[in-house]
Amino acid sequence: MKKLASGMVILAGILWGSMGIFVRKFKECGLGSLDNIAIRAITTMCILFLFLLFYNRSLLRIKLRDLWCFLGTGLLSIVFFNYCYFRAITMTSLSVAAIGVIPLCNFEKVIKVSCASINMIGWSLLFVFFSTVLAFCLYTAGLKNLNNGKASILASVEPVAATLISVILYKETLSAGEIFGVILVMVAIVMCNLTNKDKK
Repeated sequence: MKKLASGMVILAGILWGSMGIFVRKFKECGLGSLDNIAIRAITTMCILFLFLLFYNRSLLRIKLRDLWCFLGTGLLSIVFFNYCYFRAITMTSLSVAAIGVIPLCNFEKVIKVSCASINMIGWSLLFVFFSTVLAFCLYTAGLKNLNNGKASILASVEPVAATLISVILYKETLSAGEIFGVILVMVAIVMCNLTNKDKK
């Protein structure tokens, strides 16, 4: 598992970088940033709740003194971050967005659009599974055998993945600065892994 830790974190970063594909698809259907957050948050919650319900119900219990951690993670790390990120994706290129609140969403519209057809249900489930559930599971599993600093460097492959997706799928052009940034991230990841091998 230790040998796979780095790969897990890198794969998690790539999956996070793929979010722009889904956000742009939902934008074509008339959904905004807050609507995308609602799809991601609510569906993820349902999937994880069902999983924990059968896997280990004790994990569903939250101690009152830990409530602030869950609220902080949910509102700031998940909702606010995703709102800013999804908003950026719809306003600029994927590469810039990558680098660079459910009560507020149109819930009726979210349900109507995301469940409009088998195709849209599939897009919603893929969005949640790959960019949230699987990505976070891989990252958490990788963290068990990596220090936080190295994991953060490896996960920085996310903007690289988003940049490559923008070029391949959406024919976006990259500036010299963006190309240089991609190179720097890749060099950092390689150096991080080489340093780790030397220590062994």
